[in-house]
Amino acid sequence: MHKRNLVFFDTTHSLHVDRILSEFEKIEWEVEYRNYNQGPVEPHKILFFGHVDSIPKHLLDVKNPKIGISWAYDIYSHINNTIRMECLLNSFEKLDLLVVDCEYVAGIAKKIGMDANKILILPYGVSLEDYSYKKIKRRRKKIFNIYSNRNWEVGYGQSTLLEAIKRLVENQIEVALHLSGDGRTRVELLNKYRQLIESGVVIYHGRVTPKKNRTLLINADVYVSASEYDGWSVSILESLAVGTPVIAADIEPNVDLLDSGKNGILFENRNPNSLYSQLESFIDDPNDTRNVEAFRMSGREKVEVSCNFESNVLDLSRLLQTKFLSLKDSSGFY
Repeated sequence: MHKRNLVFFDTTHSLHVDRILSEFEKIEWEVEYRNYNQGPVEPHKILFFGHVDSIPKHLLDVKNPKIGISWAYDIYSHINNTIRMECLLNSFEKLDLLVVDCEYVAGIAKKIGMDANKILILPYGVSLEDYSYKKIKRRRKKIFNIYSNRNWEVGYGQSTLLEAIKRLVENQIEVALHLSGDGRTRVELLNKYRQLIESGVVIYHGRVTPKKNRTLLINADVYVSASEYDGWSVSILESLAVGTPVIAADIEPNVDLLDSGKNGILFENRNPNSLYSQLESFIDDPNDTRNVEAFRMSGREKVEVSCNFESNVLDLSRLLQTKFLSLKDSSGFY
């Protein structure tokens, strides 16, 4: 029997793609990765697009089954971008299936033209084995540890976070902010807040391995995501999985993920004063074990139920088999 054939297109060569390809290969899909400019695709292969906002017309026009995946970033961040919206509309017209991560993004896709019957809500997820829940006894510490690993790019809110930390320090609240990752705004921001670095308040770890990232998450008293548009992020899911409380910008995908505050704390997007206030309140009584433990347990449960990466990829594989199994020709199976 022929293996099911899948061609994956992605413009970012991201870790997300590598993980999906790896899981599909484990369950007997024959997978290949291609760039958009590589030659024609055989008619018996399913086309899987890692970003639906940049699919070229020549691939949208082929008769192969076409699947697009869009976590919150692709659709949510391009609502007001005319060029990107035109790409999305073209994609929605030709895709056979759109995979999104939450109800809110599914709603946007429906409003701008995607057939509701062709939308599958399936979060990216995390490995529950890699990010196991840690039962940590919380206790009052002199220094309150905050962690963020968001990209150092415009729109990811690192300036909002650093400004909130500056205010905490000005009000003599003892914190340590651990930052990792890299990007185009890093040098400028670290120079702007150099005093925080020199005083030991901000500790920059650079690019970190997954193992180091888990360690930083587990040791943190709270994880902060100040991104202005990237909701339902893997970093928040990882935090929820290990049991580190989350404070995140109140963009709609995060409101969905954190159940309007049940699984974490929300602050007003782009507002460092709001983030400062939420951090101050949380730090003020870190021994409020009932509230902290409620966040931790509820967040872990959310990930276990909805965001188990391996089971979600398996569910996607089964759906593709069911949906496209009848689409076969003399060359083999889709």
